[in-house]
Amino acid sequence: MITLYLMRHGQSEFNKAQIMQGSTNSNLSEDGIQQAIDARELINTLNFHNVYTGSLTRQIDTARIACKEKKNITFRLNEGFNEVNFGGFEKKPIAFLVETIAKGSNIDNPANVQVTCELVANSCAKFDPEQRAEDYKTAAARVRKAVYEVIERCSENEKVLIVSSGMILEILLREFVPDLGVTNIGNCKVFALHYDDGKFYGETL
Repeated sequence: MITLYLMRHGQSEFNKAQIMQGSTNSNLSEDGIQQAIDARELINTLNFHNVYTGSLTRQIDTARIACKEKKNITFRLNEGFNEVNFGGFEKKPIAFLVETIAKGSNIDNPANVQVTCELVANSCAKFDPEQRAEDYKTAAARVRKAVYEVIERCSENEKVLIVSSGMILEILLREFVPDLGVTNIGNCKVFALHYDDGKFYGETL
């Protein structure tokens, strides 16, 4: 059985300011750095030697901070684990996107918008003035491909750590283990995705 430990990055400056970041780089906040340090207590109990991240600094920094006390670690980049690309909505307040969704859906009060990863991705793709945002289907295909790329490189019974971002991790878990019902993944939250004989099983750690 192969096990993929999935971890969201620590709080970024954009997280703190409630700003859309997606494919845009945003450094860890002071709280985010501390969250990654605190995560060592769990990370140190997990047996792995390969760590995958996307190319975003908040993912890479979280991985290196959380794994600082681990030995014989190899860090690998796979851009398939980058956050969903939100196109022209990046660097704008989250509230602006919610207001855009409400207006486009004829919802009078933005507070009544039922936000899901699918709604956010598809709305960004639909209303993006720059026409470069990923829709849900595109983001899901990308992260599914990245997961299988990692599995193909794993030896039998290997365990690896993947440090990624909130929405793409939510999409990943929704695609592979929908019954886990994961939403709104907190910073430095860790899950385990087990792969055995062509089947996936998930758990929260």
